[in-house]
Amino acid sequence: MKQTIFGKAGFSVRIFRTSLVGLFLVLGLLCAEFTGSGAMPASAAPPALRVVSVELDRSGGFVGTSDHFVVPGDSPHVEAARLMQAAGSPRFLALRDAYLDNPCCDRFRYVVTVHYEGHVDKRVRAIEGAPGLPAVLSDVIDLTIEIGQAAAPNRR
Repeated sequence: MKQTIFGKAGFSVRIFRTSLVGLFLVLGLLCAEFTGSGAMPASAAPPALRVVSVELDRSGGFVGTSDHFVVPGDSPHVEAARLMQAAGSPRFLALRDAYLDNPCCDRFRYVVTVHYEGHVDKRVRAIEGAPGLPAVLSDVIDLTIEIGQAAAPNRR
């Protein structure tokens, strides 16, 4: 058998094959990380921003309501700090623009607009019950409704 710098020729081929398999496994894991959740991974998310206000438009539902809620960043409500933290978090900033994958009827449609310092806005549209709706988006919607209702919603 032919000798190489690694010894026998078969040994160097096994090392090459093992290395190649390892490389493909790492590449597969990286691809799954970036395509699996619909949002950027937390490590690639932008840094948190200071929230000036959160607005929510809710429409639809069984009776076809239309509500508009506004929560200022300095709201005295006990849950306001939690809302501002969620809306300014890297996970919220990394959300897609829309989560509308639910064709069923009688669902609420939401448009969340967060205003940040420096005149930066982020708008996310969602429909109730959409598969894969991120928890941070559900939290922002629920908290905005809770705080907004406590302050009496402005009906359109």
